[in-house]
Amino acid sequence: MIPETNPQSIKSLTYQADLLSVYFENDWYQENIRFSWENHYFVLNFDCYSQSCWLEGQGSKSTESLANLYSALEK
Repeated sequence: MIPETNPQSIKSLTYQADLLSVYFENDWYQENIRFSWENHYFVLNFDCYSQSCWLEGQGSKSTESLANLYSALEK
């Protein structure tokens, strides 16, 4: 049986030089996730206490592309 989950929506999104911070409306828990976007690798980190997550680039080229990822997420 699959447990019911509340739909998630982003409360706020903040871009900093080396990471993106994402805050969600509903409480939840998740393990960190590694993913690729436009040939760059990132880790999506989760913190269950603050109900936030942040994206970090894996390497300097990925970190440099965070601004582009931020623009894509903001749309």
